Amino acid sequence: AMAEGQEVGAEVLLGDRPMQVTLRRTLEGLGRWQRVRLLFSVLFSGVTMTGRGLRRWLEKQLDDRDVVSEEIQRLGKTYPSIVSTLITERDQYMVARLR
Repeated sequence: AMAEGQEVGAEVLLGDRPMQVTLRRTLEGLGRWQRVRLLFSVLFSGVTMTGRGLRRWLEKQLDDRDVVSEEIQRLGKTYPSIVSTLITERDQYMVARLR
């Protein structure tokens, strides 16, 4: 998107919040047991995938907007604070940067 904007002479604003801030806020929103559960979930969900295989799988999933929406909804049922931080707070931050 940045290259396309620059190509047509548009002003490009990189308005996303730093990833470290988002990750810190996400972890702060989880209780101790939710952190442990999330850690084990992440560790064991990718046990059978190599780094390259995981990247290909993620790219395929991210190309399908319905899959991304479904995964966000599923994640929100298990970890509501994660969705709040990753989606809602991040969106609010970007809107504020655009103003």
